[in-house]
Amino acid sequence: MAPYKLLLVDDFFVERENVKEMVGESDLDLVIVGEAGDGLEALEAIEAQRPDFVLTDIEMPLMDGLELAERIRLQYPDIHVIFFTFYEKFEYARRAVQLGAASFILKPVFKEELLAELNSIIAKKRKESEAAEQEMRLKERLRESLPLLTDKFKRELFSGACRDWDEARIRDSLSFYSLPFPEGSYLIMAVEIDRPHSETAEAPDARELRTLRLGELVASSVADCPSLWSGYGDDRWIVLLAFSRETTPEMALEEGYGRAEKLIARMEAENAPVSVAIGEPFERLAQTGDAAGQAIRALSHKFYRGYGQMIRVCDIEERSVGPEAGWPVNLREQMLRVLNEGDAEEVERFVGRLFAQADRHSPAEIRGVCFAAIAYCGQWLGERRVDPFAGRDDASLSWESLVRAGTLQETREWLTEFLTSVLRSIGSDSGGPSGIAEGAKAYIEQHYQEAITIKKISDHLHYSPNYLNQVFKQETGETLLEYMTKVRVEKAKALLTDTDRKVLDITTAVGYNHETYFRNVFKHYTGLTPKEYREKSKR
Repeated sequence: MAPYKLLLVDDFFVERENVKEMVGESDLDLVIVGEAGDGLEALEAIEAQRPDFVLTDIEMPLMDGLELAERIRLQYPDIHVIFFTFYEKFEYARRAVQLGAASFILKPVFKEELLAELNSIIAKKRKESEAAEQEMRLKERLRESLPLLTDKFKRELFSGACRDWDEARIRDSLSFYSLPFPEGSYLIMAVEIDRPHSETAEAPDARELRTLRLGELVASSVADCPSLWSGYGDDRWIVLLAFSRETTPEMALEEGYGRAEKLIARMEAENAPVSVAIGEPFERLAQTGDAAGQAIRALSHKFYRGYGQMIRVCDIEERSVGPEAGWPVNLREQMLRVLNEGDAEEVERFVGRLFAQADRHSPAEIRGVCFAAIAYCGQWLGERRVDPFAGRDDASLSWESLVRAGTLQETREWLTEFLTSVLRSIGSDSGGPSGIAEGAKAYIEQHYQEAITIKKISDHLHYSPNYLNQVFKQETGETLLEYMTKVRVEKAKALLTDTDRKVLDITTAVGYNHETYFRNVFKHYTGLTPKEYREKSKR
């Protein structure tokens, strides 16, 4: 870093030379870049040299030091002025302070005093420079972060974090983030993709691009009116519409309903069907969070109404929950009777009775009944050693697909298909014990090179480890571990016979981590070490 620059101003040449000698012999981070004999000459030097400090006498011809300091304060506020004079008068000192003097030194100037004052002023200047640089960096970071901070503020507004703010504070924030918004009445529109879950894994970049594209469609639907919008998760957006004071609540609602219908139609055309909830008008921006929460809760009612609907908050009725709502207390007994009869038509009738009053329950309660039904079926099938999922890869019957069922009708269809699948599995040989054993053998054959365990096999086949091992031994006469070891040994024998690979390579190739353990296992089953077996096979 370059040294600080000092301009020396005094009408006495001897005084200037004296100061120059003192500074020149010091180790201060300071260099004298010029000198002047009066204030006018000093102003010219300041313009040319732009010093950090000006050390000036007070009494000088043409323009004295006090007037010079005043001109510096107005034109060059970053320059620090240091007065030195023969006159030890209070008025001089007071005026120097008023002009923002960095220091006040009396003549005759003593070297120790001068250098100490200059050193102190340099330290102060350095601290101020560092603070200014830090402030510039922070302002630059703020400028770069402004888009993210703007989005953060909108999320806070919609989430209710500004609930306790007064309107002036909210409007100050809107102004800071360059979000002009008129005063009047407001309306919330909550938008949610109807089928957010993809059947296949979606790459992060593709998911983010899709979210941005859909967000832009939502934003464009309100681009012609005062509005704020923000993403609320990957597949939900909250829009705040503003209306003039002359707009009645009825007019605001009609405008909101019309925009919701147009947005639903447009998103359907883009193969991204949505449901839209319209809240009730309100007058204070601090109420935005509560209104947004009300609209978001309203979106859950598409579970009963179906996809692609406009849901008006004012039309929603609260669901009654609890025993009086009518869920059968003997659900397990009813379900097992249907399964024992083995009649697909009876399954349809049973599910129909079960869902007759389902719209009186919350989506979570309805899914809870479905999960209970799955558990009951699992117990019943376990007693018969039958697994409805064995040997099949039916994503429509997975637990995840039940969670993806976004409407009451889809949930009903899922349960019907699940129970029907259970009935089909009862008469299928592929789900019986022999099917279990064959499934385990196939898994071991495909994964023997890996660190497979009985739990991994049982998880794959949807059985408990104990039950799987019990059935396997019953059908094959050996445990899963014995069979797995036999397969690995046979694979190792083939590699020892047909290749020149090292024993260590063969160890890992057949699923073992330690060569010593592999040698012991191999010798236990063959009576020979791997090396002995290879030599014998080549004779």
